[in-house]
Amino acid sequence: MELISDDIANKVKQHFTTFPNMAVLGALIYSDKDEPMWYNWGYENSPKQDGVAQALNAIALKHFHNESVMETIREAAKGWIGHFESIEDKEVDWVVEQFFAVRADIFQKMHGFDVNFRRYHEGPDYCKRVKTEGYEVHFVTDIELKHLDMNSGNGTKRTEALRNSTRYWYKKHYNVPDEIIERFFL
Repeated sequence: MELISDDIANKVKQHFTTFPNMAVLGALIYSDKDEPMWYNWGYENSPKQDGVAQALNAIALKHFHNESVMETIREAAKGWIGHFESIEDKEVDWVVEQFFAVRADIFQKMHGFDVNFRRYHEGPDYCKRVKTEGYEVHFVTDIELKHLDMNSGNGTKRTEALRNSTRYWYKKHYNVPDEIIERFFL
């Protein structure tokens, strides 16, 4: 990660002071192509939500340069899929863990990240747990970073980590059977 914004520590402190019930702060992350990274923030990762996200993502990737199609997708995605929304400060359900500022006392109280996740879902999992306890998660745009390597690690290990974390996510939070996870989410 490359830090783009100046004075990040003071900006983080200011946000936590402004929002005393905020437990997690996420920032605007750009891809290696200088575009806002998909999945900077998001909404509840439920099986239904993920199914809608996968369908809209597939359509968007095939029609990315067709503004009419993209406008329809943006409208359908409101409140469901963050990366199709306007980029502005907002309270969200989760932020990506590449930039993840937390209140230390709450992080300790919540026992930090669940070590059963490897490389994927640990941020959304932590955010889900703090929101269950009544805390807020915010995404902000005045702190900017650039993700320098969008394909860190080799493909096989990355794919395996994603599959294992996705499987664990659906079992932990939704008790989804393995055969359903395999068929629809992996």
